[in-house]
Amino acid sequence: MTESLSHSDLMAALEGIVGNRAVNDSDHARWTYALSEAWSTVSPGLTNDLVLDLGPPDVIVKPKTTEHVVEIVKLANKYKIPIIPRGGGTGNASGSAALTSGGIMLDMLDMNKFLKYDPVSRACRFQAGISWGALCRELKKLGLTPGFMGPHGIYGAVVGGGISLDSTGIQGTKYGQENENVQNLQVVLPNGEVIETGSLANKRTEWYFRYCNGPDLAGLFMGACGAFGVITEVTLRTYPIPEHSADILYLFPSEMDQCKALSEMDSYELMSDYFGLAQGFQYTIIENVFNLPPGKTQKGPALIYTSSYDPVILERKTLMMDKIAEKYKAIKFSGDPGALGLSCHDTDEMLGGAICKWMGGMMHKTCSVLPLLECPKLNEWHYKFFATQRVQDLLTETGLGNKAWSIQYPGGCRHGYVLHMSMFHTDATSRDMRTTAYKLWHEILKAKIELGTSPYWVGKDAFLPHLCHEMNPVYLNLLHKLKEFFDPNNIMNPGALGLGLGEKFPWKNKGVFK
Repeated sequence: MTESLSHSDLMAALEGIVGNRAVNDSDHARWTYALSEAWSTVSPGLTNDLVLDLGPPDVIVKPKTTEHVVEIVKLANKYKIPIIPRGGGTGNASGSAALTSGGIMLDMLDMNKFLKYDPVSRACRFQAGISWGALCRELKKLGLTPGFMGPHGIYGAVVGGGISLDSTGIQGTKYGQENENVQNLQVVLPNGEVIETGSLANKRTEWYFRYCNGPDLAGLFMGACGAFGVITEVTLRTYPIPEHSADILYLFPSEMDQCKALSEMDSYELMSDYFGLAQGFQYTIIENVFNLPPGKTQKGPALIYTSSYDPVILERKTLMMDKIAEKYKAIKFSGDPGALGLSCHDTDEMLGGAICKWMGGMMHKTCSVLPLLECPKLNEWHYKFFATQRVQDLLTETGLGNKAWSIQYPGGCRHGYVLHMSMFHTDATSRDMRTTAYKLWHEILKAKIELGTSPYWVGKDAFLPHLCHEMNPVYLNLLHKLKEFFDPNNIMNPGALGLGLGEKFPWKNKGVFK
């Protein structure tokens, strides 16, 4: 904490901005907010040898308006106090965790108002702390959907947080990633000034559009994890809710046939969402559905969700997919996979797409973006890794009786790109086991970077140290210069994207990451 302002004076100043009920510095609250997210071992006090030294914030404050955020940021900037924006806390890369330098945790969950729907722009405006569940409910009252419906099913996730992490997710196959649907952002800069991007840069404009009035400044804040400012309001595109839909399950002769077929279906915009399933414990379900010999086959299952505004168009789309699947010699499940609880659009699940039913309580996941046709090669590395005895010995067993690891690639992105996701679960009841699992996780993350995948959730952990080692130095230096320009006092989420740490690679001497 800065010497220029005592903790008691800081508390009084924050209470003067938002009221005493919206400020909390109890040990219980501070350490609760220090946890990275629900199922991760990336948490201070729980696991040894974290990439960065994380800790609890000094105080948590819950603003309700942009004006509140402006005053809090001005206070933090004046006294050079770190400020860490936090949404739903469901991210996996410690983006909303504080460093041991502490600071102000800016909990955005009370900034959750749906502000308006503009039929002229076919877009909606809301505060950035609204959850995906609340946003979808508000739009449903109008017969609308945001298209992209949130990161895989975390309906408690916050829209502004997903924007800060370049989130992929539900129906990204059809509508694109979350940030592709953003039209305008309102952002509080580190000096407390407020910027409106896109069409709203013209003070007389009342409609919403992104690409106008010069460069796309909204893009600067997307994926930046709060390093350059605090997103306070968002405008998203909206779409009518499709009235007709179908779930389809195919089994292809190989994973490459599966990926080629899915890529071709995607090129004709036939799918709203899909899961390419690879090996792993959930494969037992596929073996049962298709009567395959247990543990003796390696084929390519694909679960697809498609939707339409017209039943005839839905039927034609289904026939086109069947034709493509037949070209790649697929077997089609004759029933309705949705009746088995297998759907890419099971929005009643905490984790959309029925992931809970397949994966159980998985602890470590390694999501990254790559072309769909690159997945089989990446799968092969994972198969060898998970087959090693040292890894097998660490994994727990599922209720299906096999080791708890899995590989799948849900759509999440447009134009033949996919979210590749491997998962595993270990016993996390002791600090030693949590630390071992954490290091195992980083082995996979490092390999995925070296094999050419691109992470979208960078934050302060996960892919960050491995990405920075492989990143073009000119690109990395530009990020540092942008940070210095926008945030000379280094108050905005220090450590996010590896910025504002005083040196570019503070983790290079950590033995596990060599």
